[in-house]
Amino acid sequence: MTTPPLTPALLKKLQVAGFETPGDCLWHVPIGYEDRTRVIPLKSLKIGEYTYFCGHVCQSEIVEYPRRMLKCLLEENGAFVMLRFFYFHAGQARQFQVGVRVACFGEIRFVGGYKEVAHPNYQILGAAEPAPLSEVLWPIYPKRVGFGDQKLREVIQMILAHTLASQGFQELLNPESMRILPLALQNMTALGALQILHAPTQIDPVLRESARVRLAFEELIAHQLSVRVAKRAEGAQAPCFLELSPQIAALKAALPFQLTQAQVRVAGEILQDLKRSQPMHRLLQGDVGSGKTVMAWMAALQVIHGGYQVALMAPTEILAEQHAQTAQRYLAPLGIAIRSLKSKMPVKLKRDVYQEIAAGTAQLVIGTHALFQERVEFAQ
Repeated sequence: MTTPPLTPALLKKLQVAGFETPGDCLWHVPIGYEDRTRVIPLKSLKIGEYTYFCGHVCQSEIVEYPRRMLKCLLEENGAFVMLRFFYFHAGQARQFQVGVRVACFGEIRFVGGYKEVAHPNYQILGAAEPAPLSEVLWPIYPKRVGFGDQKLREVIQMILAHTLASQGFQELLNPESMRILPLALQNMTALGALQILHAPTQIDPVLRESARVRLAFEELIAHQLSVRVAKRAEGAQAPCFLELSPQIAALKAALPFQLTQAQVRVAGEILQDLKRSQPMHRLLQGDVGSGKTVMAWMAALQVIHGGYQVALMAPTEILAEQHAQTAQRYLAPLGIAIRSLKSKMPVKLKRDVYQEIAAGTAQLVIGTHALFQERVEFAQ
């Protein structure tokens, strides 16, 4: 894909927002849409729907009770809708003068005898200016740091237009490979699916859903290919842990339950993998409470018995703390030196943990992403 003509400042801003390349923006697909292809009369507004409407300000005031807010009443042909802004600035309040015409988009609710919209997206219009209409639905994107809705929408549309014009998009699947897709999706390219999602027409929601399914297949195929690439790297050597740790039997005896047949089978497969000289590629999946952590402890005991250290990473500090408490309960009595490593730790304590990890005295280290920071150096 050729690089669109973006300024260096905008490219840097995109990187800060998590887009490594401009092309990554195309895969930031919408989570919803605003229908601004038509204006709905105020008398036809339906409760619970997100709607594009227009009216004149017939009343505007700042009230202090029950909380400070800006209230603006719109009128059109004898029908009314209230706009409420709980967060606003003085300049915004001055915009809503009586007689001003406003185009708005938001969710219609019924409060205090009025249809109302809280914090609508709005545009101040001229006295005779019609509400601007869009030929396509306006996509709503997941939030990204440094970008408001409108700016992110503009950037993505710019990158999409450049991509379509330059014909520089590289498809993952060629026509022959696309035969693996469901029949209804075999003629839809990934770029075509992205175009449908970023600039959809109002008339065909089924097509939008097909585009999402098409990209879901694309993601699954890309993931499968990455697994294949990782498999090819299995020529890399991994340490072999041939001798079964006697602490595994002690752990089983300390558990308040008997392992199920499935748990015994899975533990055996994992311990067998650890005997091989190739890296393990295994995903253990199960419901909450199905024993996944116990399987991890058995693997950890086998590795520690072989003279290596173990790192166990959790997605949140709360979960990491729960794992640390469980490990202290079942593994510490077996003589395993357990340490916790989290971002929010006193500096001196964190420094001590770093030193123990580097010296190898910390055998099992449990934490969050703090485990793979530059300062963390495992002995083995």
